[in-house]
Amino acid sequence: MLISSHRLNEVSALVNRVIEMDMGKVVLDDRVADDVSLSGQFACRIAIKRSEPAFAKAMQAWNFRDLGDGLAWEGEVPGPDRLRFMGMTSRYVALISNYSLEESGNGHSQ
Repeated sequence: MLISSHRLNEVSALVNRVIEMDMGKVVLDDRVADDVSLSGQFACRIAIKRSEPAFAKAMQAWNFRDLGDGLAWEGEVPGPDRLRFMGMTSRYVALISNYSLEESGNGHSQ
């Protein structure tokens, strides 16, 4: 069965695979593991090599905090939005120098 939705939190219990498309191209194809929390929060820190306005705008849209000069960002990602967030940040993979995504409260790293 194929379910098309922008609201992963509403369909997360029904799916075992998530495919995200952007402008007609697959940008994320991920199997949802049974042990992945889709209800918790993820603490995230991202460092980039140089300041980039498009990246800053994307991080601000996720309510991330600029830790200085636009080179380091910190914020929380809701569990249901984890895959969408990772897909968005994958567009900037050449810019990212450090990426940490840790489930709050249990110490699992992604």
